[in-house]
Amino acid sequence: MQVGQLMTKRVYACGPDDSLHTAAQLMWDHDCGCIPVVDCDERLIGIITDRDLAVSAHLRRGALADIPIGDVMQTCV
Repeated sequence: MQVGQLMTKRVYACGPDDSLHTAAQLMWDHDCGCIPVVDCDERLIGIITDRDLAVSAHLRRGALADIPIGDVMQTCV
């Protein structure tokens, strides 16, 4: 079996300035637990997971729409 037979062909991504609400909606709509975060040139700069969302929502006690992904994402460096 080839990796191409198993991998997801259509990848949904967010930018660091998008809100956690945007990431949560994409995860819900596409039944996934993480979303890559890309810069304006569509280069991978990090990842946001459903765990990042849950912990951020709990600790910050704010609306997901008010928290930028860039504040809580895991970076690639």
